[in-house]
Amino acid sequence: MNQFEVSLTKSTRKVLKFLLEETSSSNIEQIIHGSGTSKRSVYYDLNHIRHLLKLLKAGSPDKEDGMYLLTPKQKQLLKEYLRTAGRSFEKSHRIAYIICASICSQKEVRLESLIAEFGVSRNAVLYDLAEAKKILSGYQLSLVNTKKKGYHVNGDVFRQRSVFLLYVTEILDLLGSSELNLFETGIVDSYLHILKEITKELNLNLEEENMLELVYLILVVQNTPAVYQIQLLDIEYVRGTREFQLVDHFFQEIKMHEKLYLAICLLGYGNNRLYMHENPKEELKLQDCAEKLVKTFERVACVDFERRDELTASLYLHMKLSYFNYCYLVPNNNPLFKEIQEDYGELYRMTKVSCEVLKEELPYLLDENEISYLTIHFGVYMHKVKKETSKARVLITCPNITTSSLLLKSEIEQQFDNIEVVDMVRPQDISKYTAAKQIDFVISTVHFDCIFPLILVHPILTQEDKASIVSMMMLLNISSKSDNQQVKALLKIVRSHVDEETYQIICQDLSSYLNSGGALVTIPEQKYMTLHDILAKCGVMIVSHTYGNWERAVRDAALPLLEQECIREEYIDAMISMAHDNGPWFVINDEMAIAHAHAENGVDALGMTLTIFQEGLNIMGKSSIHFLFVLATPNNQDHLHILQDIMELSGNPSMQRELLTAECEEDVLFALSKFTNI
Repeated sequence: MNQFEVSLTKSTRKVLKFLLEETSSSNIEQIIHGSGTSKRSVYYDLNHIRHLLKLLKAGSPDKEDGMYLLTPKQKQLLKEYLRTAGRSFEKSHRIAYIICASICSQKEVRLESLIAEFGVSRNAVLYDLAEAKKILSGYQLSLVNTKKKGYHVNGDVFRQRSVFLLYVTEILDLLGSSELNLFETGIVDSYLHILKEITKELNLNLEEENMLELVYLILVVQNTPAVYQIQLLDIEYVRGTREFQLVDHFFQEIKMHEKLYLAICLLGYGNNRLYMHENPKEELKLQDCAEKLVKTFERVACVDFERRDELTASLYLHMKLSYFNYCYLVPNNNPLFKEIQEDYGELYRMTKVSCEVLKEELPYLLDENEISYLTIHFGVYMHKVKKETSKARVLITCPNITTSSLLLKSEIEQQFDNIEVVDMVRPQDISKYTAAKQIDFVISTVHFDCIFPLILVHPILTQEDKASIVSMMMLLNISSKSDNQQVKALLKIVRSHVDEETYQIICQDLSSYLNSGGALVTIPEQKYMTLHDILAKCGVMIVSHTYGNWERAVRDAALPLLEQECIREEYIDAMISMAHDNGPWFVINDEMAIAHAHAENGVDALGMTLTIFQEGLNIMGKSSIHFLFVLATPNNQDHLHILQDIMELSGNPSMQRELLTAECEEDVLFALSKFTNI
């Protein structure tokens, strides 16, 4: 069979991996949740798998009852296919493979070996190498090619390990448990088997991909010698932990620093922080950085945190762990990194911009994984939990209680007014909650046998997940802001025509349907207002002459918001007063400023104006401001997508030039309509 006859996309490989691991039949809903794919794509993925099985002359995964199950023979053929013919790399995966192989592969990485590995043309591989070199340079690493060593990476060891972990995750996502051809298969399999034994002893619920990442990371450590900044007291504590004792027992052949390294990684998975020795000097520095980061984020994102002290403490504790890991060259791998960039894009971008201010002050490096973790912390504190009288009492279960669990808790509390999250627990600890605890249902990221109704969700809620939760809320007769009134009315009609016993049976059947991944309602995707949308509503002004007084400029720019009753007069006074008290804090870069004040200073509705100063505006010594936005926002969420557009605009000089040369408001709005719809 030609290895490119079937295109196995990332989504298809996820579904295939799920089916390969299952020993019992699965329905569509179980495949969706188990593989983490969308309902729309799973049908296409199943068709691809059917086609592949047909080419392998191995029958079909379909069963007569609408369920899906692979036979042992089908699994054997599919695994063999993935090990040999099925390694058809997409461009992004080829680049990721080049980066990982150049950092750590025991085999020499040559142009010819990459051509053979990928099965593509010489020019395609040369282009991939150029892209990999560009990506690595962004991390201050260099991809070099020598006759003696072939392609390899030079630069800071921590950066190398961080980049490796970031990109090996993408490759493992593509190939699953298949061999990566970076190290000897026997070593990988042996280490993986040992890690499974250790995590079982430690009661750690790690996916096989997480354990494979650890295996490859240890092999990278063996191939990239480094000098560590670990303290003696930290080493003594780590040596006394159960994690180290198990590693020392099972990995007798590896070196002492490699054992310590692996033990620290396992301690991190177990959320253990006691192994970090106190370092007063660095801790004061980290506390100061956490405070500065919160203040910078508030300025960049135009928000005010009601629980600022809690957020600062949360960031400090995370930074403390990151600093310790940096000292021992342990990279922080965030499994939700890509989802955070996609689903929390505006928050991630603002966090990244805020971190740029502190990058020279922090005693450790800020990479994309670290920024995504900090994004989670900001996301958790972006809203104030509402207190209502009638609530569903809910437990959240995840394999391990980590920062991502806090994000899920925050999402649920933000989306659903009347849910009280009683606790976050691991599945094996659910038994301590009985009916007497009055738990209404459980929201979980993993499937398990549960004594309460169970809603299975993704770590970052999808629309289908939200619909399932809303449906369960309606069965409990509890309102939420996502309610579908038609379905509630239908349930009321059913109840009026049947006795109470029959109604309870219906509710139990519906609950079983929800537990299997179904939903009674559909929640439409939220439509965000773009920068073009809000400026078309509130107004754009162009000033072609020199404007000497920045206070008058702010007042004039805010007038449309006053006339449209988005703000009151005192809001304008507050913006100017805050600038006098704090300096030009709302100037975000050399070209742009976003004037705003607190919501309680007189905001009645979301609004924003833009004034373009073609000759520049001097704001308290900042003399080249060409774009002055005035923002009014009633809360910490509604304006974030608009700010995302402004951040994109700040990094697009050609669009800025087009706006500066516009002759009228219509020209500006036309340019922005193209820009925000890219």
